[in-house]
Amino acid sequence: LRQNLKIRFQLRNLIFENNQEIDISKFGYLDDWEFLYELLKEINDLFKHLFDHPEVMTVHRMPSRTNEK
Repeated sequence: LRQNLKIRFQLRNLIFENNQEIDISKFGYLDDWEFLYELLKEINDLFKHLFDHPEVMTVHRMPSRTNEK
């Protein structure tokens, strides 16, 4: 987007500055791995909630192309 971006994640404001390297430590994380671990846990929870949602559960499965003859 070529502009600064501010995102709220786990009660922290993450500010990503345009054309600047990301420094996770300034957001209060010890290192990149700690940040990625927390982010992956959130993504996992998001998918669990999404796929367990009643409206998503009612969608019929699409046939796989591998089953086509």
